[in-house]
Amino acid sequence: MKAFRRLSLVLLFTGALLASCSHRPIGAPGIPPDDLREQAAGPMFDDPSLSGDLEVGAVQASRLPSGKLRLQVPLQNVSGERLEIEIKVVFKDESGNLIQGDETTYQYLGLGVGMTWHTVTSLRQQASRYSIHIRRHGT
Repeated sequence: MKAFRRLSLVLLFTGALLASCSHRPIGAPGIPPDDLREQAAGPMFDDPSLSGDLEVGAVQASRLPSGKLRLQVPLQNVSGERLEIEIKVVFKDESGNLIQGDETTYQYLGLGVGMTWHTVTSLRQQASRYSIHIRRHGT
């Protein structure tokens, strides 16, 4: 009985882990389906060599009670050594236009091997689309 229970827990954990590694973004109210398909392609790597060292999972987008858009970006360093990156998020309105003053500066992240979550929140309630830009630190 204990072995069956352990096996069930292992299978449940494995399924949850695989689901979290999907490259399909999770929608928030007010994000157009076309934008979600565009986001499924992932972030823009300003340094193409990053694509072999860094994997980006499903971006989890949610609306806060204030109406602002919060993104949780799962980043996985698969390089085998410490990775130093910079990440920037540009928030856009429903039409895809940039929202003046609603973008982050490049933020430094030092990533050890494994998974890290980066969370960022829009400054304006109009944010419903976004683009994520990632580059190596110091480029």
